[in-house]
Amino acid sequence: MLLRSKFNSGKFMIKCLIVYACVCIMISPLGAQDRPAMKDLIDKWQSHDFKEREEASEAILKYWDKWSDTEMELIKTTKEDSDVEVSKRAVLAEEDIKICKRLGKDSLKAFGLKIVNIIRRGDEQEQINLIEKLIKSKDDATKAYTLFCELLKGGHDSVKLSFLNCIRKLQVKEYAKDIVPLLKDENAIVRCEALCALLKLQATECAKDIVPLLKDEYAGLRQDAVNALRNLMAKEYTKEISELLNDPDPSVKFAAKKALKHFEKK
Repeated sequence: MLLRSKFNSGKFMIKCLIVYACVCIMISPLGAQDRPAMKDLIDKWQSHDFKEREEASEAILKYWDKWSDTEMELIKTTKEDSDVEVSKRAVLAEEDIKICKRLGKDSLKAFGLKIVNIIRRGDEQEQINLIEKLIKSKDDATKAYTLFCELLKGGHDSVKLSFLNCIRKLQVKEYAKDIVPLLKDENAIVRCEALCALLKLQATECAKDIVPLLKDEYAGLRQDAVNALRNLMAKEYTKEISELLNDPDPSVKFAAKKALKHFEKK
């Protein structure tokens, strides 16, 4: 009886050890069995075979969310490598992983890793084509939210205008707060289109952000800002609009008078 008890106890301990080993494998920081080691991939950057170097870079991007802090530190250190090719690849790998983290798993799952290169390269036409290809419905626009935030950081005016055009057509109100910064853009056309987009979205919560355009250097934008505030029924800015009754441009004066009369009737 005692012998049987010891035997059963031994079997129980073996089962416990097996379970423990499985858990250790599952939570291993290396992830371990389903991806190559970072050091091995970095070593491949020194290969004379271009294809092998490319495959190493692609693997690092593929497992962007699996790398530990220690492995990321390896990339950071490699940026100082004396080999220009290796150093450049380390810089690009680090940048790509940062973009992936900002985009998040949902965006990458929906649109694929190829968008990372399009964002990083900053090719104007590629980015415009991407916007036009992805944005075909409100649902697409909602999925692409973080992607568009990244594209807008690129600074291309044509990309900003393409974005505003799509959002205005689809009337995706969730983007209103991301349009607001474009009201301060250096390009007057971008400012104008951003204003039109907010008006199309009937973004009354953004009326306060439109007010600074009442003092824009371009009369056309001042006029558009007055008309936008009138259409949004932003009566709380009557004082600011009243100041434009002395504007040097007749069209701005007329717009101001019209807005004030409209507020009085309402």
